Amino acid sequence: GMPGALVPAAAVLSCVVPALERPWKAALSRTCTGRVLTVGPGLKTGIPVHYDDPAEIGPDRIADAVAARAVYGSPCIVIDLGTTTNIEVIDTHGTFVGGVIAPGLALGARSLSAAAARLPQVEPSAPTHVIGRNTREAMRSGVVLGEVARIDGMLDMVLAEMRATKAAGEGDVPIVITGDDAEALAALVGHSLTVDDALTLRGLAELYRINQKPRRV
Repeated sequence: GMPGALVPAAAVLSCVVPALERPWKAALSRTCTGRVLTVGPGLKTGIPVHYDDPAEIGPDRIADAVAARAVYGSPCIVIDLGTTTNIEVIDTHGTFVGGVIAPGLALGARSLSAAAARLPQVEPSAPTHVIGRNTREAMRSGVVLGEVARIDGMLDMVLAEMRATKAAGEGDVPIVITGDDAEALAALVGHSLTVDDALTLRGLAELYRINQKPRRV
């Protein structure tokens, strides 16, 4: 390593690609002086989970839920924008009760271009108006404003179900958004959202803290 460089003492890994988990863990083990934790079955989360098979929940979703509960309290909704748009729901008791997984912005843009040979690749940036005056504008509107409409509509339905099942408690439910282009999308979504770019990292830090072995005196 570099002279005078800080050597990490420990690491916590969240990997959603199973084939990459082992090589990453091996690399981190060589870099760190202490433990390398992997988010997954067997790791304490400190959060009750009501999910048919908890092992099925992606480690990024676990990290988001843990961070949201620690930082924003219960109940709480998280939106994480990436390859997929994930919505996670923490109920009034602080339980992770499940959520919604939909195709993400970039996936939507790519699938449009891939499915129709004459359609150009489109950058998912915010359109200036809804009705596109050319193909590229029309696609940008469909991809970006379509995603905004999906998020707003899904939030309406999620909140309605939370209220119907008493999972929302009294008053407003904080809604946190993180991930790719969170700030840009939050500005377009009708619901009031808190942008937290570091949410997943906060969750990993919290998971590491929860899983610290007590020091022997």
